[in-house]
Amino acid sequence: MKLHLTGATDEVMKGLLELESMLDFSLSADGVPIFIEKAENGLSVNSKVVGEKTEYHVTYSRIPEFFRAFAIVINAVKTNSSDISVNETAAFENCGISVDLSRNAVLKVSAFKDMIRRIALMGLTSVILYTEDVYRMDKYPYFGYMRGAYSEDELREIVDYAETFGIEAIPNIQTLGHLESTLRWSYADDMQDTCSVLLIDEPKTYEFIEEMFKVIRRCYKTDKIFIGMDEAHGVGTGRFLALNGYQDRFTILERHLGRVVEIAQKYDFSPAMFSDMFFRLGSKNGYYYDTEAKMPENIEEYIPQNVSMVYWDYYHTDEAFYDAMIRNHRDLGRNIIFEGCVWTCNTYAVNYGQTFATAKAGLASCRKNNIKDVYATTWGDDGTESSVYNALLGFQLYAEYNYCENVTDEHLRKMFKICTGCDMDAFLLLDVDNFDASETDGILALTVSKQLLLQDILLGLMDKSFENMNFREHFEQVYEKLSKVQDQGELNYLFDLMRKYVKAVYKKSDIGIRLTKAYKENNREAMKNIVAEIADARAAFNDFTETYSEVWYKNNKPFGFERLDLRLGGVAARMDRAAERVTRYLNGDIQSIDELEEERLIYDGRENPYSYRTFSERYMSVSHPTMVIL
Repeated sequence: MKLHLTGATDEVMKGLLELESMLDFSLSADGVPIFIEKAENGLSVNSKVVGEKTEYHVTYSRIPEFFRAFAIVINAVKTNSSDISVNETAAFENCGISVDLSRNAVLKVSAFKDMIRRIALMGLTSVILYTEDVYRMDKYPYFGYMRGAYSEDELREIVDYAETFGIEAIPNIQTLGHLESTLRWSYADDMQDTCSVLLIDEPKTYEFIEEMFKVIRRCYKTDKIFIGMDEAHGVGTGRFLALNGYQDRFTILERHLGRVVEIAQKYDFSPAMFSDMFFRLGSKNGYYYDTEAKMPENIEEYIPQNVSMVYWDYYHTDEAFYDAMIRNHRDLGRNIIFEGCVWTCNTYAVNYGQTFATAKAGLASCRKNNIKDVYATTWGDDGTESSVYNALLGFQLYAEYNYCENVTDEHLRKMFKICTGCDMDAFLLLDVDNFDASETDGILALTVSKQLLLQDILLGLMDKSFENMNFREHFEQVYEKLSKVQDQGELNYLFDLMRKYVKAVYKKSDIGIRLTKAYKENNREAMKNIVAEIADARAAFNDFTETYSEVWYKNNKPFGFERLDLRLGGVAARMDRAAERVTRYLNGDIQSIDELEEERLIYDGRENPYSYRTFSERYMSVSHPTMVIL
C-alpha cells in the first residue's frame, strides 16, 4: 500500500518509519493522499473524494493521537472506505499501561519495542516499567543478580523508542516493600526489616535508595516516578521492632516517605506512591478496601505536598464502590492516579471476564470523577506464566474509555481490529477459565485450568472440590473453539500455545478422580486403561511445555524460566510416577497405593473454600512443592 503524506513533521515521521513493515505500507508520491495537521485539541480523521481518488485529512494535538488516527486511516485505505468521519477527545491526560517485569518474565528489548508499536496505534500515552530489582546498579552487584536485570543502555533504548511514538516511559521502583528477591542476599542484612521490607531509619537503607534514583535518573527522561511502598506488610514489626521498640506505624511510614521524597526531588522526580498502606494501617483488619478505615486526624499533613496517591483496584465491579474510594482518597489531599488491571496474574491464560467487569466500573468512575491519569496494569503473580500479549484486548479497552464516551462491544471489536489486526472474539477465547457461576457451583474460577494442569494425580488436593464438575467437557469445547481461530497475524502463536495448553488440561483434568474411584472399587481394568490415559496426557503436556518454552524465549529474557521449568518438570515427573505406581500395583509388586487410600477433602476445608484467596493463593502455596508465590 502506497501513501503520500503532506504535513507530516519530524515528531511523527520517525515513528511512521518504524511502522512501515508492521502495517505493510510505503511512502510514495503517487500514493493515497493523506493530509496531516496539528490541532489544539483531540484528533480527527475525515475522508474526501476528489475526482476518482479519496484523500484523508488527519488532525491531532498530541503525538499518540496521531498514531491512533493513522491506524484508522490505514484501515480505511485497506477497506477502500471513502466515507469516514472520526472526532475524538481524550478524557484523561495520561492513559497507558504498566508492565510487571519483576516476577520472572523480563521482556526482551525487541519484544518491548514491539509492544510499544502496538499500544501506539491504540493512542495510549504512557508505559510504566514495574522494576523491583530488574535494573542494574553497579554499586550493588547482587541487586538483580541472575534475574535478567536491564542494563542502563537497555533502559535508555526502551525509553528512547517509546519517545519515538510520543509515549512517556515511566519508572516504577520499590522503596520499601516487595524487595524479597534482592533482600535474600547478605549485602542487604543491615537494611532489612522483614524478608521483603526495607529497614526504616537505617542510613544504609537511604544510601541504597539514593543509588536507585541515581541509576533511574540516568535512564529515564520523565520527571514522573512511582516509588511503590505498597503491601509493605509487617513494616516496623521485624528487625525495626527489635532495634527500636514499638512505634506508631503511621509515623514511621510518614518518616520514611519524607526521606524518600527528599531523595526523589534531589534527582528532579515528582513521586507517586501506592496508597494502600495508609488505608491498611487505618483498618482494624489491615484491609485496603475497608471503607470504615480510620485515618489520623489531619492525615494530609503526613504526606508531602508533591506526592501523588495511586489508587489501585482490580476487584470491584460496582461503580459506586470506586466513587467511594476516590472520595476517600481525596481526603488525603493529594493528586489521585488510578490503576486497574488486565487479569493475567496467577494463570497461563487471561481472565477477560474479571478484567472487563472491574475495568468498566473503575474507568467509568474515573471519567465521572475527573481522574486525569489511568493505567492498565499487568501483574505476574506466581511467575508471570501468561504472555503480556494476552493482555492486548484489555489495553484496547482502556484506550477506548479514554477516547470514546460510549464503549460498546461493537465499538471495541471494531477498534481492536483497526489497531491490532486481531479479532476481539478470538482474544476472548484466551479466557479459557471464563465459567458461568452455575457451571462451577459458585466458584470464582479464575485459575481452574492451571489447578487442573499442575495438581498431582496421586494426591489430588482439588479432587473433592472438583469431583462433581465436568471440567473436561468445558475444556474440550474451548479446545475446539480455539482450533477454529485463524488469521491473527504475527500473534497466531498465542492461540497455538493456548490450544496445546487446553488440550493438556482436559487430557489430565479428571484422571485423578477416576483413578481414585477405580482403586477404591478394585476395578483393575479401569486402572489399566487409566495408565494408558496418563501416557496420553503426558504427551499432550510435553507438547504444551515445549511450545511454552519457545514462546517464553521468543519474548522474554531466559532468566526466570528456570522456576517454571522446575514447576512443570515436577508435574511431568509426578505423572510418570503415578503411572509407575499404578503399574506396580497392578503387577502385584506393591499391595496398596497409599496416596489413593487417603480420604479426599474439600480443598482447605473452610466454610467458604471457594473465595479467591483460599481457592487460588492458598492453593499455589501448598498444592505442589514448586508452586510458590513470587
